[in-house]
Amino acid sequence: MRKIILLFITFFTLLANDNFKNFYPDFNAVKITFNSKYDFFKKGEGVINNTKYPIYTKNPELIIESIYKNNKTFDMSKIRQYQISYKVKLTNLTRNNNTYEKTNEIDLESKKNLLDYINMSKMEFFIRDFKLNTSDIMLVEIEIENIYDNNNLAMFFNTINKPKIAFIYDEIGESKKLVFGSIWKIKNTEPKPGEELRPMLSELDSGKAAIANEAYTRVVGDDVYIGLIQTATKNKIKFFSNTDSVNHSSGQSNKIIIYKKCDFSGCLKDYVVNPDGDGNGLPTGDYVIEFINTTVGKHDICYQEINAQGRTRSMPVCRAFMIRPSAIKLEDIEVNVDDSFQANIPTSKIKATIYDTQNRILKVNNLGVKLAKLKVLNSFGTEYEFDLENINFNKVSKINPAMINSLGELELKIAYPFSNQGKITFKENDFVGSDIANGKCHLNGYSDVVNSHGKISCNIRINEINIDFKSNTTKALEDIKTSNNLSDAVLFSDEVIGQSEADLGKCVGLNCDFTHSLELPVVIKNHGINDSSKLVYKYFPNDINIEFDLGFLDNNDINAAKRYRIYSNKLKEKSINISNQNIKMNFVATKSVLNRAYDSKLDELNKSVNITHNKLSNIAKNYLAKEKDLEFITKIGYTKFYETNNYSPTNKAVSNPMANEFSIDKTSEIKIDGVSNLLNQDYSFIFANASYKDLKAPKNAKYIKLQAKDLNMHYVDKTGKLKELYNTKSSLGHYYLESLVNIINAITFKSDYNSRIDKLSNGEVLIELDKNKQNNEYVKDLIRTYSTNVISSNSSFSIEFRN
Repeated sequence: MRKIILLFITFFTLLANDNFKNFYPDFNAVKITFNSKYDFFKKGEGVINNTKYPIYTKNPELIIESIYKNNKTFDMSKIRQYQISYKVKLTNLTRNNNTYEKTNEIDLESKKNLLDYINMSKMEFFIRDFKLNTSDIMLVEIEIENIYDNNNLAMFFNTINKPKIAFIYDEIGESKKLVFGSIWKIKNTEPKPGEELRPMLSELDSGKAAIANEAYTRVVGDDVYIGLIQTATKNKIKFFSNTDSVNHSSGQSNKIIIYKKCDFSGCLKDYVVNPDGDGNGLPTGDYVIEFINTTVGKHDICYQEINAQGRTRSMPVCRAFMIRPSAIKLEDIEVNVDDSFQANIPTSKIKATIYDTQNRILKVNNLGVKLAKLKVLNSFGTEYEFDLENINFNKVSKINPAMINSLGELELKIAYPFSNQGKITFKENDFVGSDIANGKCHLNGYSDVVNSHGKISCNIRINEINIDFKSNTTKALEDIKTSNNLSDAVLFSDEVIGQSEADLGKCVGLNCDFTHSLELPVVIKNHGINDSSKLVYKYFPNDINIEFDLGFLDNNDINAAKRYRIYSNKLKEKSINISNQNIKMNFVATKSVLNRAYDSKLDELNKSVNITHNKLSNIAKNYLAKEKDLEFITKIGYTKFYETNNYSPTNKAVSNPMANEFSIDKTSEIKIDGVSNLLNQDYSFIFANASYKDLKAPKNAKYIKLQAKDLNMHYVDKTGKLKELYNTKSSLGHYYLESLVNIINAITFKSDYNSRIDKLSNGEVLIELDKNKQNNEYVKDLIRTYSTNVISSNSSFSIEFRN
């Protein structure tokens, strides 16, 4: 009964309180939370009996809110006199990583402190003079009992659901896994010029940065960042490097700066610390080590932990990494192709410039290439590849690299025997060394940008170059020829156009060869630069035009256009215009014809190098070109027949041709790729004939033997007169050195009186009178001769027999 009376007294006392109507009657709406300003000291979460608690390394401030129902009616002047009563329970803990276990409860204390507001607009309060007797590792549990107004009256009538809060107090905080290695920002795009790339340690928690427990490969020109994440203890650490200065004031351009993670309230970013700390080292904790103006080569960073007595607690921990150049720029080169044929093949030196990421030129030792591959094309666009050699004549490889010398020149032996243009591709010789095998960089492409995994490419960017294998090309008329065995003239041809193939329709003038002609060889040669006697195969990128403008003197034959004959062995016809005194022709030496030999030899070389596995330097000398590999012969002839028909040729020879001796003018011009060539002398075309004089057989002879010398050869001169065609060399006129036996053997003999005619092996002709006439007192036989061969014959001679 007494308790009920006291309860009513309390209730009516509260009703008398001016503020009662503004308060909640119970704790259901009241909240107690941690002040976010203390989040810096929050070090993750710990687990006790499957329940998670926040871990603080410093006692946090508590915020109490939602005391008033109506924030507009409170009396601000009285608030600072309100008090809060609460209980604090402290329990000792042990830690295993982030799992904690209770050992013993050491304190349970009831406290009463004044309240103060932290935010008037939101009516958030904190406990003034809030102190806890915490140390080492403890579970802190706080429970609010009640809140009292300025008259010391309890403001909450129902206190069944009391607000509670708990946390783990741990001076060390969340146990961390030791991580020491490359640290980087995680970006979706390449960094912009001038962008700050040093990651903040706080960005590790937000996922904007990452760290590895290994130092990765980096590129010169960019700063290098190494992170250290470790549990803070009472020990200290000292940083040092075997390759770089850790002294900020050393004055060196390349140095190391150490940043510590913010570890006090109000700190917004990592800050620079003295490497020596207080002289005895730096506090254990989280750091970023920045390498500035790092040089090419191997670098490291180390730390060693020291206890409170200044003694080392462990062996030094080091992280080593390679710094590579960003790029090697090689310049295009020209080489003399004939160098490949020398006994001592000279060294080709390719200018090499080495750059960092800021396009600054570097001087680097021990830099070379493990691949130098020449790429060339044949005329059809098929690519061929050949391994080049280093200065020791070894094919360039990982174990036999080609090196950049101290003058910045990549040295190679380039024993390639053809004159063309090509490209050389390279791969640098794994400058970063063991970083590749250890996975400290990736093998894709040539990127200098740190990817999301913290790695750059192992490969140094090196460009492909153009190479020009130079030669001197000559295009000229060489070794003009007249008819075989004829001194300085061309016999009228003894062949009909297409004589042997015409009936099959295979030959239509051009490209039908014939025996007697003025042969005009256009010879294209590719000479070595230093040794012009060395002839080389060359790739021709374009056709070569050959234009003929041939003038003829004294040819008044009105049928000349039908009797001129033209032949070319390899040239393609574009146009031919013929009159009796002029021939104009445009021919083309096509790319396909010009490059036929080059294509064939290039394929041979490919098989020898890439299938038989010969070195270029050993076999280049086998690929010299031949003297007349590119000889384009054009022949001008003149038929001695009345007419020619491609499909039904006639062979009716003329004894008195309509054309006397005529000549091609020495000023006739042949342009080869636009360059003029002249004949420099006149060349005659002549009609030649053979005949025998009338003969008398000895008295009573039944036969007569004609000697080879009895054959008379002559030609029709420019005046239409017959002149002797000598059979031995003579300065008196044209001579023809063909064997008389051959000429006689080509002549057909026929007797009007059926005399027997036998050709003997030595050019003699035995003519025996017909037996029925051998007893006649006198017989005059007429022997007719006929030949359409080299020397025409369409005549007759008489032989007189007497008894």
